[in-house]
Amino acid sequence: MDNGKQYAIFKRKGGKFYYAQFKKADGSWTNAVSTKETAKTRAEAWCVNYLQENAGRIIDNNRVTFQTFSGNFFDWKGEWATDKRATGKRLSERQCIENQRITDRLLIPVFGDLRLNDIDKNVIKNFRNDLFNKGLSGSLINKALCNLNTILDSAYDKDLIKAIPKVEKVSNKV
Repeated sequence: MDNGKQYAIFKRKGGKFYYAQFKKADGSWTNAVSTKETAKTRAEAWCVNYLQENAGRIIDNNRVTFQTFSGNFFDWKGEWATDKRATGKRLSERQCIENQRITDRLLIPVFGDLRLNDIDKNVIKNFRNDLFNKGLSGSLINKALCNLNTILDSAYDKDLIKAIPKVEKVSNKV
């Protein structure tokens, strides 16, 4: 697979999209990720752009921690908020600050050192139930779960996780 480049692209049998793998520092290759491109030249351009955006660092999907991915996730000038505003969805700077505060206070202490791939339905259920047992309001718990879902949804869109675990919200009528 070594073509002298930091990446390799290929199509899966019967597939229409090109996939990419990137060379890691130890010489091994990352898991394949979809470029979502059907033309080889656009797939190569996607790989070059990916390498430039990440300053040559290859993100190993299996090692990305929650804290690394969500550190400033809700920053007003960050990717998530910019995308929301660009698509015409209502969002205020105050909402971003509140979402980041909830993430820093409730999510990162629990999920921070976990790899994104290790966050599953049971981990999230335990998190929800622990917050409930601590006497936090249902509204605050549900905001935390909503933030978690938003972060995991973004990780899914970036092919960092294979699925988004779903967990029931807390009832406000307890």
